[in-house]
Amino acid sequence: MADPTWANVGLLLHLNGTDGSTTFTDSSQNAHTVSVEGTAEIDTAQSVFGGASALFASGSTGRLTVPLDSSITIATGDFTIGFRVRFASTGDRVFLSQYDSSGIGPWNFQLTSGYITFNLGDTGNAVTPLYAISFGTVSTGVWYAVEASRSGNVFRLFVDGTEHATETLAITLHSSDKALCVGDYQTGGGFGLDGWLDEVIIVKGEALNITNFTPNAAEYENATNGGYIAEDSGPLSTDVQILAVEVPLGDISEDSGPLSTVILAQSTLAFGWISEEGVGGVLGDPQFAAFTDYTAQVDETSPIRYRAEIITPSGRVTVPISSWQATLNAGQQSYAACVVPGADAILDELYDATEFIIYRTGNLYSGVDFEQQMVRAPVDTIQYDEGKTNRTVSMSGYMDGLSVNNDPNARYDRTLTGLRSISQYAAGVRIRCKIDWLLQPGTRAYYGETSSLIVAYINFYAIRGDSYMDVGSRI
Repeated sequence: MADPTWANVGLLLHLNGTDGSTTFTDSSQNAHTVSVEGTAEIDTAQSVFGGASALFASGSTGRLTVPLDSSITIATGDFTIGFRVRFASTGDRVFLSQYDSSGIGPWNFQLTSGYITFNLGDTGNAVTPLYAISFGTVSTGVWYAVEASRSGNVFRLFVDGTEHATETLAITLHSSDKALCVGDYQTGGGFGLDGWLDEVIIVKGEALNITNFTPNAAEYENATNGGYIAEDSGPLSTDVQILAVEVPLGDISEDSGPLSTVILAQSTLAFGWISEEGVGGVLGDPQFAAFTDYTAQVDETSPIRYRAEIITPSGRVTVPISSWQATLNAGQQSYAACVVPGADAILDELYDATEFIIYRTGNLYSGVDFEQQMVRAPVDTIQYDEGKTNRTVSMSGYMDGLSVNNDPNARYDRTLTGLRSISQYAAGVRIRCKIDWLLQPGTRAYYGETSSLIVAYINFYAIRGDSYMDVGSRI
């Protein structure tokens, strides 16, 4: 079975946990909030993977909902929706669906007269019936591996890896303004699944299979531990910045040269971008790049803190910072600055500094602390300021810009979240949003329903308890 590109995985529900639990986790990079309504719960009596599944009882209003988001909204383009399902009874049921407020939607899976049916609704359909792709009579007490996909204008329905139905339809799917429903449909009402679901995945932008295949024999790996991609292998010092956390070590996908010795010495590993020590930018514009998305493991409820290190002739010195900002450019000079409060005690070290490094620290859901290097810059200017209650030192410096890339690799695509504003200018687009620590100039960023831009610059701001970024393109 084909593996998904993690940038395209919109939702991944392993549906694991302790028996009777009502906590469900999205293990995709989007880390969607999964809400429980009614009697839906974890059940350890039945499962395909992980020793548990989600149980939905007949006649109840039990379901899971995932808020509407561009990462799981499908209108055009390739996609894959997959899951495992086991029926306790074979009455008519809708058990995985997306609808709008009027009761019409782009797609749903339902059990009708003992048939698994994948229904499609286009923008011209005001009412049902919808286009239907069906699979023959099913039985109770059996786990079925179901996958529906679109490749171009060809829609397919697979059960247990065998293609059972296909339709060629040049359509745009109906829009949706309601949450994704797992185990039931938009309004509930007792017509949801009587049975179990396991390993639900939505992939936007890829049809994982277009011919018969062998269903996967294990869970999909989380976005945080799916290995990494090694590119442009070259000399790399052994004091490379590595985030060592409790996540299984992925396979080395390509010959990584000297770095492999460093990585294999770690029993556990996860990281964002890493590069040769001393190169400017957010972990630089490296000779060697390695990438994996660990952000789904970051505990969003824990505080994000910042600290700085300064490089002096006598070594590194850790210093506190009250604020920092940086501008990272593709093809133009980049800039970083920070403010050190209570500076009197370390004035000599600050004035001796040749470089400063900003670190972000936080916690993972596992309880493990992590630290990530955000930016490294030379000390070009240093200014001492004396206020009524505090004496501060401001440091700033310029670095080389990152490479311009008009055709970025899709594996590094990111979706912007926490949008505050979108501004259109003659010279390009600027978006203010939540900081994405893995986004870099020269990569592609998606925003809104289908819009995207090639990132030309990122302005980071971490000031007085608030942090956000501006992402922009240039025409």
